[in-house]
Amino acid sequence: RLAVLLQQQGNPSKTVQDEKVYWKKQLSERRKDYEELIVQMQAENPELASLVSVDPWDVGKIQKLLPDSTALIEYFITPQMLYCWFIQPGEVVLKQMEIDETKLLDWIKQYRQAIQANLSADREAQELYRWLIAPFENKLVFVRHLVIVPHSGLHYLPFAALQNSAGRYLVEDFSISLVPSATVLGYCMGKRKILPPSPSVLAMSNPDLGDPRYDLIFAEKEVQSLKRTYDHVDAYFGSEVTESKVRQTAGSHDILHFACHATYEPEAPLFSALLLSPSGNEDGRLEAQEIFNLDLNCDLVTLSACETGLGKVTKGDEIIGLARVFIFAGTPSIITSLWKVDDLATAVLMKRFYRYLAQGLSKAEALRRAQIHVKNVIQGHPAAWAAFTLTGDFR
Repeated sequence: RLAVLLQQQGNPSKTVQDEKVYWKKQLSERRKDYEELIVQMQAENPELASLVSVDPWDVGKIQKLLPDSTALIEYFITPQMLYCWFIQPGEVVLKQMEIDETKLLDWIKQYRQAIQANLSADREAQELYRWLIAPFENKLVFVRHLVIVPHSGLHYLPFAALQNSAGRYLVEDFSISLVPSATVLGYCMGKRKILPPSPSVLAMSNPDLGDPRYDLIFAEKEVQSLKRTYDHVDAYFGSEVTESKVRQTAGSHDILHFACHATYEPEAPLFSALLLSPSGNEDGRLEAQEIFNLDLNCDLVTLSACETGLGKVTKGDEIIGLARVFIFAGTPSIITSLWKVDDLATAVLMKRFYRYLAQGLSKAEALRRAQIHVKNVIQGHPAAWAAFTLTGDFR
């Protein structure tokens, strides 16, 4: 209301002047209340405070998180500039490039459209690599893992499929993980849970959405491969995959695997949802704001069939929102996909990922090897393997 009053032209009346004074006072009081709430939240729950306020860790604290073979690259896009920070233990480098934001987002959109049409995306992959990775190539000689902090439309970019000038994919040389911010990486690494020798797995597969078009043909094969890899797998299918079943069982497992569709809400990310089977009074939408209330005690959540649309590139809040609420609910790591991947390729990738994970590889390295396996054996095009990303703790 105050903004509307301040925009009015001409000489304001006494009533309007009085109203401005009133709303300025109200705004001041609300801001004080808000500041007090943030202080209280920071004292009682620093992680929750990090969701609604900016209180970043200093660079030295972040550098202590990173193993010697790991580098963190953080991006920030403005209308005319791209800022890139490269952080390793003992080193911080800032690169600034004059790149029009609209041009950069258009390249990302073209890249995703080429992937959607199963066309060659090499030109876009190499151009985006030139902007985002090439400035630090000389510093990557001894790096084995990259932590990426995307910004804006970069949330939609499959970094694994970026190509250097020789046509080599980034994932062929590095394992890769994403985080919403460097500070959130610290929270994720702090809540890591060491998996027991025989972890318990909860698999929610192929909920009944009332339309055969939404059925995931290979979802049950994913569960079968889980059962061959792990001894303790509780699996639910079809109409069993309900919101109440998730609430009852999710907190008592080490790994959660969801093979289901999702809907993403760019304008209201907290209403993005996993689509489960309707039951009783439940509509089947397990929304982000409901996931907040789960009390998870797991080390990994995998959303194997969830997707975002390929056509629209927004600020990326809806993508990171769903991952972030799972992190707040208790998991340090989550795997999601940027687009709907072929069912067979997904099943093979998940089978390999869990096999490598059970062998003791890190989550990031297990995902890297699974992606390379699908690339070499199933299909070389990035559409089949590059959609899957690991957010959070990469170990």
